[in-house]
Amino acid sequence: MREVIIASDLGWGNLNGYDGKGDFICPATFGVGVDKLDNSGYQVIYDNEKYLIGDKTLSYSRGIKKELLQNKLMMYLTIFNFVDDGDHVKLVVSCPVDVYLNRESRLSFKKFLLEKKQVNLTVDGISKTFYLDKLEIVAEGSGVMYNAPERFADKTMGIIDIGAGTINFLYTHDLNIIREQTFSEVAGIHHLRTQVRDELKKNGIIINMIEVDEILKSNKYKDITGLVIERYINRIEKTIVEHSWSKHVPLVFTGGGSLLLSDKIVDRFSNSTVSTSPLVDNVHGNYQIGVLLWSKS
Repeated sequence: MREVIIASDLGWGNLNGYDGKGDFICPATFGVGVDKLDNSGYQVIYDNEKYLIGDKTLSYSRGIKKELLQNKLMMYLTIFNFVDDGDHVKLVVSCPVDVYLNRESRLSFKKFLLEKKQVNLTVDGISKTFYLDKLEIVAEGSGVMYNAPERFADKTMGIIDIGAGTINFLYTHDLNIIREQTFSEVAGIHHLRTQVRDELKKNGIIINMIEVDEILKSNKYKDITGLVIERYINRIEKTIVEHSWSKHVPLVFTGGGSLLLSDKIVDRFSNSTVSTSPLVDNVHGNYQIGVLLWSKS
């Protein structure tokens, strides 16, 4: 039996985990009563029910509500990949900024995730029991601060975390969130993908959602897609101005969505940098938070 610290990020696009040694990443897809095909995804048995998580043949769930069984099971799957049978777990989990800043919502989400202290899970025919001893909820986007705290210490900084479903805007000073200027927008990179697909359709070019990223990376049809991206970047710029972010404050962009837009971001925001590890910033930083909270001196 071990005591382990694990970080988890339950996003729209990807399910991420980290235990200080290795990453766990899979698509955040979820199916009930669905059988596994070949080696795609994870067949999960919980309370005698069968689920399939992370299979690319499944559709993504686009629900904003966090207190869903699928999020709890994805969290359990993250833990499963890092523990041995009988381990005790201390967990740090990300949530959208608007949930984090609302005490009632934050505590409700924590209570939901901690509903069971002893969890019995079977994944791909292997069964384990683990114990949830402690759980801390943190804001999505804050992880990048704890990956390089010296960069944020004694400074005012803006963090823009572009996820699949939401963009989290964190205005910070000395590693603390400034509540009045920190917020979420339901305008993640999935919304840009949808807009690109629809704009191409208007011009007689039919593609599906899977192909959008390929189109954007290749710069194909850039006369059309470029205008959509510009509107999206304009919206981000307008949003931070409306929330009184100083134009002189350095901006750090993170989250998987920033990968698609990195060149455009740097061109538009002269005082910005794009994280070198945007897909895992949250879980890597969350793990460091767990170490600060629970590691024995």
